[in-house]
Amino acid sequence: ARRASEAADDAGWVGNVLNDQGVIHFQLGRLDEAVRLYEAAHERARSAGDARLAAVTAQNLGIIAGMRGDVPEALRRYESALGDFRVRGLAREAALALNNLGMLHADLRRWAEAERYFAEAVHIASVLGDLPNKALMLTNLAEMWIERGDTARARIECDGANELAGQLHDHAVLGEARKLYGMIAREEGDLAAAEHHFAEAEAIATARQNVLLEAEVARERADLHRRQ
Repeated sequence: ARRASEAADDAGWVGNVLNDQGVIHFQLGRLDEAVRLYEAAHERARSAGDARLAAVTAQNLGIIAGMRGDVPEALRRYESALGDFRVRGLAREAALALNNLGMLHADLRRWAEAERYFAEAVHIASVLGDLPNKALMLTNLAEMWIERGDTARARIECDGANELAGQLHDHAVLGEARKLYGMIAREEGDLAAAEHHFAEAEAIATARQNVLLEAEVARERADLHRRQ
């Protein structure tokens, strides 16, 4: 696809393919290569006047910045993308940007802001019938409630995400839900159940080559073993 779009000298299509390649490298944990591809896609999008792709690639770069702890860069990218999505009436994309801002503010323990962003994101996804992204957003809400020590509310959100993921056969969200169930069980003192859920999450992550989920499960398991 990339060779065909380059042969046609179509900057917009080249940008879309570069972004898709970046997503693949991101999922495999090759963040440096993902950044290189996202930046190249962003430049192609700007030269082609494709505002939507420019916003999408900005958001993808924000995700990696957030993972690497560069909060100011992540915040700048997310807010820029959200503004562009709102102006162009791209509701689905705006919901994803809101979700990312919710996660960022949750990491900063700015709970009121995180709740506000998550609530709007889930509302938009519900109105649109965007069940895959709604399931993902519910896992992020569950993780926020775990961080705040409210395992009852975390379980409600996790149950919702798990039910949707089961209907959609979304293994990525199912793996995330298993990790969260493990965290909830660990916080409630049921260490055996926590280990069982973490093992399930690890199996899904390994089968799907989801390096980020593997790393997160390893971190949460380490906390479990420390407590034992």
